[in-house]
Amino acid sequence: VLTLHVLPGKQDLTSSVLGVIEAVLASVACSNYSVFFLTDGTTSASTVYNLQGHLQVPRGIGVFEVASDGQDNVTIKIQFAHVMNVINQLRELSSHTIIVVISNDPAFLAAFNEWFLKTRLLVWSTRLLVVTRLPLPKLLHLQRTFSKMNAMLVISSDNDLGNISPREAQALRVASWTPSRGVILSSNLPLFPEKFSKFPHRPTLLAASEGNPINKIIAIEASEAPGEKSINFKGPIPNLMDYLAKALNFS
Repeated sequence: VLTLHVLPGKQDLTSSVLGVIEAVLASVACSNYSVFFLTDGTTSASTVYNLQGHLQVPRGIGVFEVASDGQDNVTIKIQFAHVMNVINQLRELSSHTIIVVISNDPAFLAAFNEWFLKTRLLVWSTRLLVVTRLPLPKLLHLQRTFSKMNAMLVISSDNDLGNISPREAQALRVASWTPSRGVILSSNLPLFPEKFSKFPHRPTLLAASEGNPINKIIAIEASEAPGEKSINFKGPIPNLMDYLAKALNFS
């Protein structure tokens, strides 16, 4: 899960989101993309339309709302089903889509996460930004979805979040944003990196294999324990594993 920390200072939510979205759009390498905003009804219409008026998007902007306040779960699910199907149909008209979800409601974000998985929006060409003031521990239910797709959390707060531990929070802060300095990268990763091309933290993986004529098991003396032997493999499959380990950064 990738996060971008927003320190708005004296700026309002509109200015903060606008600055972040403009920075994200500047990183888009293609000229054929569209942007869809999805809110929970608590964000004023003027805020979203102010964003729409400032952004120059080649394939256009869509604004959708699923009001969660005062609605029962059945009604909310019906609204989500309709809205997500419409967004999916529009997504097919452009080669790349950026979906911006603005909400501070955990129930709304959980419902969005559920319906996002049910639709065909879960494709790598779709970029997802979730803008919220909720702290990271309250967003762990989004971890499974976000870790598997081109998604990023934008957490807006008035205080520095500090370093986010990938082991504890399963999140990595890639950048921060302030009105005066704009986006500042916090790591060697860009916005929306190719997260599946290489492991950033070099994990240790355990693989099972069997002995056969082209996959030989060899017992060799263990240098760290004299008198004991360790098992090694020789053949095309072990060579392939070594090649992948170097390419994907695992041991």
